[in-house]
Amino acid sequence: GVDITVYNQNVALVKDKRVLALKSGMNEVRFADVASQIDPTSVQFTSLTDPNGTRVIEQNYAYDIVGSQKILQKYLDQNISLVTEDGTKYSGKLLSGSDDIILQSDDGQVTTVKLARVRELKFPNLPGGLITKPTLIWLVNASKDGNQDAQVTYMTNGINWRANYVVVVNDKDTAMNLNGWVTIDNNSGATYQDAHLKLVAGDVRR
Repeated sequence: GVDITVYNQNVALVKDKRVLALKSGMNEVRFADVASQIDPTSVQFTSLTDPNGTRVIEQNYAYDIVGSQKILQKYLDQNISLVTEDGTKYSGKLLSGSDDIILQSDDGQVTTVKLARVRELKFPNLPGGLITKPTLIWLVNASKDGNQDAQVTYMTNGINWRANYVVVVNDKDTAMNLNGWVTIDNNSGATYQDAHLKLVAGDVRR
């Protein structure tokens, strides 16, 4: 489950509990579906099953999200192929992909293709270092095999809330009905399904 405390200063505290399958010794644990606006320095990993025997040796935050420009940068000086809007096919060693795509064929001929004209890019595989979503990666040392309940706590920006009130007064101005509504604006880059929510107003001392 997920517990979120949202402060009205565009920041939130997230507590995410998940089950991790660990083996005795060193484990690489990938913790995906975290907020893209996470503060990596605030991350705290805790094993609820074996807190004394499980500890984090190393932590990394991978946020190099896959995209056409990212892949082009990774494939410099390697062979790729592409198809333009008119169906023309090109292939060769990629010399540049920042503005226009510059390819060099095996015979040394250099071809420049406008990036806006490209309909399809083909790469042999996904280069290393690119991921599809922001991910926390830990090197965890566990004292025993088995599943463990773990809690990850972190701060994230991009979540805010505000309160609005609607008052309806009766015809004689002797009574009224007061309704309060809360609007939550989540731009953190993650979805928190069935989360337990707490809202806090006031200054946050971080």
